[in-house]
Amino acid sequence: MRHRGSAFTLPTAALAAACLLGAASPDNVRPGKPVAPGAPGVSAAPAATPSGAKSPGAKPPGAKPSGYQRPPKVFEKVAPGQAVEGAITRGDGSVASGEISTKYGQPLVIFDRAKKRFIDFQLPEISRIDVAVEEEHEEPFWYWKEGGGVKVYTGKTYPWRKYLTTVTLHDGTKLEGDLSAPIHIKDADGQEAQLILYKHQKGDEGQKPTDLSYVKSIVLAPQAAGAPGSAAGDQMPQPSTASDGPTMPDSGR
Repeated sequence: MRHRGSAFTLPTAALAAACLLGAASPDNVRPGKPVAPGAPGVSAAPAATPSGAKSPGAKPPGAKPSGYQRPPKVFEKVAPGQAVEGAITRGDGSVASGEISTKYGQPLVIFDRAKKRFIDFQLPEISRIDVAVEEEHEEPFWYWKEGGGVKVYTGKTYPWRKYLTTVTLHDGTKLEGDLSAPIHIKDADGQEAQLILYKHQKGDEGQKPTDLSYVKSIVLAPQAAGAPGSAAGDQMPQPSTASDGPTMPDSGR
């Protein structure tokens, strides 16, 4: 350590220490004078490694440390066991059944309003998800006038909704709050579709609240999830006969 403003500089300190310990004389530590190997207090220099040779125990460039595990790929398919048999009911009453999974097998996250914290879960851990319309109204549609900060109203409206999601675990515990995530379903014919769980949903200009498509409930088969039993009222909805399979919902924002 060097103290600023002190006349006791580093070379002087090194020289004094060497003299006191008797490890070397002022002559053999004088700056610029080579020190003979084997002199008192002078350790032998390590043997030079030939150019291009690797020192013992050295790892090759790019080698992974011991215990390293490759992180999962971002776009890998859903892992076995993450897809659960179940049925999805939309707001218009149509039903689609098949293998239900999350995006890339990731857990869903709900903000529990009562506990005021986020809770994540996997589909095999729950028995159902229910979504209720908590608030809805129509907003006037407008846009900014080009070249100026003036709102231009078209005279039309767009629908806006707020949803309350309830997640029921296998033991009957309910988590109520806000959840937004994509849900994937594949029917028996192999047709796949993506549905959206919304916290808030905004429609297009001229639409009405009844025009918004949303997921009303997801009921999972207990035998597929490995649950000990089904809760009361968890009967699987039957697929809608009017529907030819899972379809993409209307876009909501």
